[in-house]
Amino acid sequence: MILVSTSAYAIEVRKTGAIYEKLVTYVASQVINPILSSRFNERKITDNIEIIVQPSGGLISDLHTAIAIPSNSSDNNKALIVISDGFIHGLDQYIATHLIGYQLSDKHLSERYFNYYFWRLRPVNDGEMPLPPEDWLGYTPKSFKKFKQGQSQLLIVALTDILLHEIGHHVTDGFYDQFTSKKKMKKIEKKADKWSQNAFSGDMKGATAIGRFFAVGYIFELERLTQFSNIGTHPPHLDRVWLTMDDLCVSLGSERKDMCERFKQDVSLTFNAKANEKEYRQRISDGEVYAHFPLANILLKRGNRKEACNHYILAWEKAKVERATIHIGSCYDNEYLQDKSNKKALANAKKFYRKAADLGFTDAKVYIRKFFN
Repeated sequence: MILVSTSAYAIEVRKTGAIYEKLVTYVASQVINPILSSRFNERKITDNIEIIVQPSGGLISDLHTAIAIPSNSSDNNKALIVISDGFIHGLDQYIATHLIGYQLSDKHLSERYFNYYFWRLRPVNDGEMPLPPEDWLGYTPKSFKKFKQGQSQLLIVALTDILLHEIGHHVTDGFYDQFTSKKKMKKIEKKADKWSQNAFSGDMKGATAIGRFFAVGYIFELERLTQFSNIGTHPPHLDRVWLTMDDLCVSLGSERKDMCERFKQDVSLTFNAKANEKEYRQRISDGEVYAHFPLANILLKRGNRKEACNHYILAWEKAKVERATIHIGSCYDNEYLQDKSNKKALANAKKFYRKAADLGFTDAKVYIRKFFN
């Protein structure tokens, strides 16, 4: 079903030349504006909102979800929603990965793929851009056209959920900064979520639940990367993900219960380092070689460098996890610094830093220029 807005006043999309500008314009005009047209009490606010699809490398990071900017902070008194090309592209790949994982009964595919995907992005990597999941995996759908159609439809409903959530921030006047307390931040996010959910009615509630599952799932993958990049506490968006889980699983219905429960388990493990470590050790015992890498990250963060280094080596040797190379270089470098007579450790440090540089990692290139030239 296609909804068509007949209102002369509606949310607009600014022309920026972004890759996904046309898609977001479609979502705004054909899905969101018809929903907002009947919410007369809020039209004064929603008619003043402008969406900016930012080309990669602009104001916000490609690893940042959409943001709402109040009208008193913009240059033209417009209330803004900014979302990047890079974020939408990543969301699109998350949907594809989930569809492939479902077909292959591979419940950890998205974690493995996005560890590869995120570490291939600018500015951390200036080498080849990441392949789409089907090419990376060597997977050929039975009907490629049908697969891509399903992926596109799910991207539309996921974008609808994300943009409505940001509209919810404007309607509820829910904004915060780095000085806002965690308790108040949660309350603001919950109000925006509640508004966006109430904006739907009838059969569309099922569609937005599916969209929310993919939107929240991709945000979780972003936060999982942040966790494994040695940032001390769990990121703020992870709280929002957790708060939505129970309602989300109910909205998805019994047919998708297993899918949602598995996702809920992944999120809960992120809050519990010991349980997370146990999970990865079990996955290694079950034969999943990729699990050596996240286990190594957990061990390194805890200060167990020796065991972490062993797992980084196994992650590279057995699973070819690219980011493991710079960690292995660091392991040998640390070994050399403890014993300057250990020339073999120095040679191995250089070898793996250069391997990491060849894979495009910019931090490895800086390190080589600084210490080995």
